[in-house]
Amino acid sequence: MDYDPSGVEIMTIYVLGSTAMAYDNGNLTTSDIKWLDIRPSDFDKHGLPSNVRVQMKPKEIKLVDKLLKEEFVICKTKWHEKLTKMRETKQKAEIQALNCFGMDYLTNVYLPRKLQARDWV
Repeated sequence: MDYDPSGVEIMTIYVLGSTAMAYDNGNLTTSDIKWLDIRPSDFDKHGLPSNVRVQMKPKEIKLVDKLLKEEFVICKTKWHEKLTKMRETKQKAEIQALNCFGMDYLTNVYLPRKLQARDWV
């Protein structure tokens, strides 16, 4: 997924459910979801150019602050660490940033490496 606050917020809905669909959250949630995304440590590891590293807007920083206060996130140490890092760097990146290496880099190189290394949260 994208490395941004909105992506994390969407992922929490997959884990916890949504208010709008509360009547069926038991059938709609995925408690064992894995957080697999592009992250700051990947920026340098994969040599991502600086133009794909995007500064977060004030609204996005507020969303990170909100997420950091959520009980669910507080209980999930690694989630909290990643969001704290996101808050500190104030950077985000879209998974499409990997297209700078070619259209098949994501599916043929990046994801297979991540999955083989079990590099998720």
